[in-house]
Amino acid sequence: VTLGFNIPVSLLSFGVILSMISHREIVNVPFELWLAATIMLVSNPILTYMLYRTLINAKFWNIAGQIIANKALSHTINYASFKTLLTGNASWIRTNKFKSKHSYLAALYSTKEEFYIALSLTAFIIGSYIYFPYPGLTLMFLIGLSYAALSYLMAPVMAIISVYSMRHHPVPQSIWVS
Repeated sequence: VTLGFNIPVSLLSFGVILSMISHREIVNVPFELWLAATIMLVSNPILTYMLYRTLINAKFWNIAGQIIANKALSHTINYASFKTLLTGNASWIRTNKFKSKHSYLAALYSTKEEFYIALSLTAFIIGSYIYFPYPGLTLMFLIGLSYAALSYLMAPVMAIISVYSMRHHPVPQSIWVS
């Protein structure tokens, strides 16, 4: 249930950032808070790496792929959770399992929503920092928002990796055991 609140909380934090920038509020952040935020931002990928490396002995590229896939699916999971929270209906739409052409353009088109959100967030972050280039709480929020933009950008990256993989390492059409 808490996943369903991710989208409204993100919109609320986006509104807080917009309000702080429009009112030109400079809220100083103590060094200790900057340090704690930086450690949290850096430690998450390191802990993920250590977890998968020690428990299942995964290689670096497998772990990096897991991180990309997790970020790529985060919008879909959050949107489905939010929609289920509002409607109470968790309908499932099956994807097409029949052979299709593996096109980069089709893969990017399938992630157009995430791509446009990432592009909009990136433009907002850059524009906000150009308009209001002061350190403080607003900058900390913009850094957090850039982490969210990076998460949204992982869906198109994952789609491109998928097409590349399907073109260079095709799956056999059928495997018959005699």
